[in-house]
Amino acid sequence: MNPELYRAASSGDLSLFERLANSETLVDVTIEKSTVLHVAVQCNHLQVAQKIVELRPSGPSLLYQTNSKGNTPLHVARVGSHSMVKLLVEHIESLDVEIGGQKILRMVNLVKDTALHVAVRYGKYEVVEELIKEDPELAMSINKAGESALFLAVDRKFYEIASQILSAAPEYSFAGRDGMNVLHAIALRSSRKSLFFFDKRLENSSKQGENLGCTPLHIAAGMGNVKLVKLFLENRTSPAYVKDQKGLCAFHIAAKEGNVLVMEELITGCPDIYELLDNRGRTALHVAAENGWPEAVNFFLKKPDLKGLINEQDEEGNTPMHLAAVEGHYKILLNWHVVEMLTQMR
Repeated sequence: MNPELYRAASSGDLSLFERLANSETLVDVTIEKSTVLHVAVQCNHLQVAQKIVELRPSGPSLLYQTNSKGNTPLHVARVGSHSMVKLLVEHIESLDVEIGGQKILRMVNLVKDTALHVAVRYGKYEVVEELIKEDPELAMSINKAGESALFLAVDRKFYEIASQILSAAPEYSFAGRDGMNVLHAIALRSSRKSLFFFDKRLENSSKQGENLGCTPLHIAAGMGNVKLVKLFLENRTSPAYVKDQKGLCAFHIAAKEGNVLVMEELITGCPDIYELLDNRGRTALHVAAENGWPEAVNFFLKKPDLKGLINEQDEEGNTPMHLAAVEGHYKILLNWHVVEMLTQMR
């Protein structure tokens, strides 16, 4: 790019652009193919950007010219102000053109991010509001990683932005990376705010497993989030019976992590869940014993209808106590012997 042109755009020197008699010089690009409009927008020089779009060089508009990363000026506007985005959107409206049948606002970069994805990633609430208002269908777009704007907002704990998307877009995608959805993100980034954010319209995604088969309930159970587990099971218990690729259900996962309160919540809502076996023929008690959680093992031993699991064998013939012994969890073995002695004394 012409050095004088670059310096003027990056420093906000409006006078140079006001003196331009030939707008053809505006077609110059940097080594990474950024136009002068990219430079002005990225440096947040509103008046310069406005003058550039008004000059309108012959040929394709600078508004939809992309740099080496596939970013339009609207993509890079996330570093600037809401006013900059509004300016670009207004001029895009006035052009009323489409590129290959695709609206400028929906153009994606090399990683398939729309300007909405970028705005969400940087937590720009006002920019998200502007883009959604102009084109609500942006909320349906998914990037190369499989992420929707809604997923990105929840994944980064931008709950106000997520709520804005939910309220302003009539339709939106729940999709996330690695086969996850928004509920996976809620479980992973669990906080008090995420509980308030939970929307009933998301319930249909509660049984969806990510690439390894883990559902949102698996994650909540593993993290010991009793409130979220209860919320996921409030209107349906079927997610509790979904297994991941290893055959583990949420009850197995809770036992693996020693989350007794979650185990209690799960078995209260699904009293037969203890019967589920993983791919190795193991019960949740096997898993608790192998991972060395005395409290989780005692959870089974204290319940008459579950105590019989202590003698259950997996596909290799191991009982839960065999696994505890192999792993050196002697406190579990000691507790078991004490319970056995007390039972015989009764």
